[in-house]
Amino acid sequence: MTEIHYRRLLRLYPEPYRREYADEMLGVLMADDRPGFGAIVDLVRSALAVRIRGGVRALREPAWRQAAAAVQLFGAVLLLAVTLRRGLMDVVPALLHPEFEPPRFAAETWFRSAVWLAVIGCALLGARAAGLVLATVGLVAEFAVPFRQYADTPARILDVFGIVVTAALVALTFLVVDKGVGSRLRAPGGWAPAALAGAAVTLDGCAFLIPGPMWPTQVLGGRLLTIWSPILFGTAALLLIAAVRRLAPAVRRRVVAVAVPVLVTLPTVSLGFDGFRAYNTGHPEALHPLSPVQWFFLLVIPVTAFAVAVELNRRLEQTRFRAETTGTSKGA
Repeated sequence: MTEIHYRRLLRLYPEPYRREYADEMLGVLMADDRPGFGAIVDLVRSALAVRIRGGVRALREPAWRQAAAAVQLFGAVLLLAVTLRRGLMDVVPALLHPEFEPPRFAAETWFRSAVWLAVIGCALLGARAAGLVLATVGLVAEFAVPFRQYADTPARILDVFGIVVTAALVALTFLVVDKGVGSRLRAPGGWAPAALAGAAVTLDGCAFLIPGPMWPTQVLGGRLLTIWSPILFGTAALLLIAAVRRLAPAVRRRVVAVAVPVLVTLPTVSLGFDGFRAYNTGHPEALHPLSPVQWFFLLVIPVTAFAVAVELNRRLEQTRFRAETTGTSKGA
């Protein structure tokens, strides 16, 4: 391989790393007598390792720790709200019409509600170990319920994909946040609008009591949407935006980066799996499970979206830092 080819491959490394080691690495590569493919594999593997190490170090920055604290609280509040919303749609009709069926609130709904409520407590107290364990239990519970129905309704996994991704992110944030001190509560800025957003989502579980059109939904774990659902979910979205805006700019950008994997789940399922869902709906006698390739994309797309969002944020901050430094130098 030529020097030009190697210089192009060296762009896989972060810019600061290239500035310091590019010439040295180029000399080693040019002297390597192995076939070009072997050198390329080693180069790519090394570049990935350098970027991963740099990402792990970056997560120790105060801004990332504060962003993780906000994400775990806001995320746990929404997960609790979605669970309560589904539960209310089960129990309220039974309470209104006890002559038809006794009130029921599935044990799994009680369990998940208790878990996410406990995760909120851990987030406020800074209990990292307990929070990580409980959030992991919640993640398994969110995935286990639809997976139990996988043989009969394979598309059910897609209905809760966004919820599972959110639960995974909440669990991972406990690896990043600072440990709390004593029993003192610590709530990130914007906690009040986030709590109101959760209340709006929960309230939608009773919106079917108001007369009006209703539609089955394939998001938020299923159940129904009513004429009031766009209003309530829109209100929740605006409250979440208000909650994020109350954070410091550096923290806010990182919260948005963490939210990107959740935001891409809807277009991923809608655009990438519409044919899969349509086939299974039209052929209940010959259901197709998700293929290994489809599982691969379900796992890779959120991770890739997060990596891209983090890199774009890094470049944005780097550009701003340079601009501020240049402006200060000219002013001096």
